[in-house]
This record gives sequence, C-alpha cells and structure tokens, in this order.
Amino acid sequence: MTTARLTFVSVVFGPEVPLLRLQARSFAAFAHPDVVAEVIVLDNTAGGMARKEQQALVADFGVHGPSVRVLRGREVMKVPATTGWRSQQVLKLGIAEQVGTPRYVVLDAKNHLVAPLGGDFFEAPDGRIRMGLPHSYAAHSLRPSLERVLTYLGLDLSLVDRFTTTATPFVLDTATVRSLVEELGAPTGRSFAEEFLDHDLTEFFLYSGWVRASGPWEELFDFQPVECPVLWPRNATEEGVAAVSWWVSERGTPFLGVHRRALLRLDPAGLEALASMWADAGLFVSAEDAATFITDFRRSCVRAERRAHLREAPGALRQRLRRLRGSTGTPRPGA
Repeated sequence: MTTARLTFVSVVFGPEVPLLRLQARSFAAFAHPDVVAEVIVLDNTAGGMARKEQQALVADFGVHGPSVRVLRGREVMKVPATTGWRSQQVLKLGIAEQVGTPRYVVLDAKNHLVAPLGGDFFEAPDGRIRMGLPHSYAAHSLRPSLERVLTYLGLDLSLVDRFTTTATPFVLDTATVRSLVEELGAPTGRSFAEEFLDHDLTEFFLYSGWVRASGPWEELFDFQPVECPVLWPRNATEEGVAAVSWWVSERGTPFLGVHRRALLRLDPAGLEALASMWADAGLFVSAEDAATFITDFRRSCVRAERRAHLREAPGALRQRLRRLRGSTGTPRPGA
C-alpha cells in the first residue's frame, strides 16, 4: 500500500441517494483509513438532502464519518441553468479548489467497494496516476463529445483513435485541475462553468486533453488496467451479474458499479444473483436484506426520475439551444 492519502469526491442526484448510502457502507467496510483523507459528497439533489439524511449518510461511512463533507453545488461554484448531468460534470472539476490533497478520486453513486481498497489501486510505484488503457473512440457514441474537446483545445482529431478512458473511479491531479478551471475562460473573460457549458465540453475528456496539450500523457499517467466492472442496463440479467462477479472473485477488483437503471431492469434471477453477491461481500446481512434494498430502490427511483425529468426540462432546452448556436467545435482563443 502506498502512503499517499486521497480525497474521494462523490456526486449524487435525487434518484441515486440510496446508491450513495450503499457506497458509504462499502467504504466503512473496505476502504483503509490510510487511503482516505477526506470524502466530499456533492449534493446535486433538487432541494438538498435533509439534515437527518446527511447524518445517516455520514454514519454509513463508519470510521470515515468525521472526514465527510456534504456540499451543495452553489458552495462549489455558480453553474448556469442546465441539466443535472451537465452541472455534475462542471462540479467534478470545480471542486478542486476545495480539495486538500495533491490528488482526488471522482466517483459516481453507482460505484461501491466489494473488497479491500489500497492506495496502489490508484497510483503506480513511481507515483504516477494509474489511468485505464487508452482506446479508440472512432466508432464510439462519445466520439462527437471527444471531437468537440479536441477542437476546442487545438489538438489533433486523430486522437479519437487513442484517448483515455472516462470511467469512474477517475483520479485527477488537483493542481492540474485548478489550473484548468482558472485558465479555461480567461481569454474570453467568462467563468469556467459558462465556458464549459457553452462549448459543450465533457469533464474527463477535457482534463485529459488539457494534460495532453501540456506534454506527453506518460509524464503523469501510468497506463495500466484500472478495473471497475459495471452492471449496465443492457446486461441486467443473471448472466450479467455473473460476469461482473467474476472480476471480484477471480481478479480481486475492489470496485464494482451498478447503474441505477440496471437495478430497474433486473429480471428475478438477476436480482437474486446480485443480492447474493452483495450479501457475500458483507454489504448486507443477508441476501433477503439486499433484495429488499433493490425492491425499495426501484420504487423510489421511478418516482424521483419522474420529478427530475420535469424539473430539468428548462435546463435541457437551454443546453439544446447552446448546441444550436454552434458550440460543437469552436476552438478556444489561442488554441
């Protein structure tokens, strides 16, 4: 285990609060205190978590509870009206100013631990950040997003054939992100959030592109597999659960991801398999308890997603208008 301690930043919106509490319990069970300096929860729910809800969340983090901070988005930076998903992207980078460690790890609420976590999962022996192996976005749905970032930064579009991953857990160098946030809108006199949204940028592509614009990736990144298997909606079956379970049992990967919509789509056999896996990992006292969690989550998530859809309609319209104004490939001044 390395001696470096890290800040963990977890972003949550309304439907996923129960998943965040699962993440907290997993940290209590599997995250070594020598790894965790602080946990910052970015509360991106509509009205903010109630005090009792925050207290329950902090308690779920167990030994890490005294190191947990819950912040609303406005406590990080002012973000123009947009969708919750887009504001979360802004906040993942904007939070760097409040991070007290040289590096921080961004998590989504879908991420949780299922095995002991050491610092060497995130850092190579030489101190570089572990980054998942680059891959091609030539035929990927995210290609347009990557091309917008490359154009904005003045980077060669051929990088779509080999670019860094965007999956969480994602480790960021705090000083690099602070520089990015400070300098991004400087040529136009606009805030970071305004520049980010108006040019329809994407947080992890932007970060990696900013690093690449300053020099070779290999100076900061150690390209090794960073394994966090995810149960996606398209694989929400017993076979899909078995596939992610294999990574835990055979490869010992500490992190797992379960997308909220995968929980909504799980067939009965898949639900039983996931509940058993969570119980075997010690996250629930029994498979029956885990199955109840999934059932309760389904009910609360459907209601919360309906409310979120109605609430975010104006922001979604503004985001579409930004794209129609021609924000899909404008170079940054001086790029």
